[in-house]
Amino acid sequence: MNIPIPHTHKKGDLAEAFAGISSDPQWKLKLCIGGFVNYLALTLVCLQPLLIPLSFICLALSKGYLLRAMREIINKENTTEVSPRLPSWDDWLDLLVSGLSFIVIEVGFAFFFLTFFVVTLLIKLALWESLASSPWSVALTIGHFLLLSLLYLGLNLFAFVLMANFAQQESMSSGFQWLKVYRRIKKEPIGFGTAWLVSMALTALAWLSSLTIILALLLPIFYFASHLIGARLCAVVWRSTQD
Repeated sequence: MNIPIPHTHKKGDLAEAFAGISSDPQWKLKLCIGGFVNYLALTLVCLQPLLIPLSFICLALSKGYLLRAMREIINKENTTEVSPRLPSWDDWLDLLVSGLSFIVIEVGFAFFFLTFFVVTLLIKLALWESLASSPWSVALTIGHFLLLSLLYLGLNLFAFVLMANFAQQESMSSGFQWLKVYRRIKKEPIGFGTAWLVSMALTALAWLSSLTIILALLLPIFYFASHLIGARLCAVVWRSTQD
């Protein structure tokens, strides 16, 4: 495994990682392949629920490519070039294994959130009879909603940064090095927060594009591109926090 060379990112690094995708002469083709993989995953689910396993394979390939894109930035030895070209769509088995491994970790986060939601909902329902006629009922509902929202956003941000650690080390154990990831976020909260917010904003714009029929056909490509840009931004910040 290559050991990344520590360096401090410049102010323009995030912008370069954002815009540097177009420096790859085959960037359009690579984005279209990623979009097609996402489109195929969605189509398989819509056609037949029994094809959900195949859909997960497609999602794993897409996730594996994002991990590979992050890995190439984090482990790049030439520190004068922040944004290397996009990786090739090859070695599909490696993409599949890498993507499936991290999806398992993401499912664990989703299960934790769902468990917390169910437990707090049951507590809320247990208290509802005694607080139904009380002004505290509204506060309880709002508080429950805010708590779930903060937990969801927090888990989303943490998983977003955890992906960089997983991409660098390529091992299941790296997906559980939560203290290390927390320290990295604490070290560069603005950088990771910016990368995460940009990724979320671009993803939201990608979904909004589906409001028009023509752009809706390009939704899988826009969705994949938004995640790819976010992954590259996160990789730049992660690399800058190397000890």
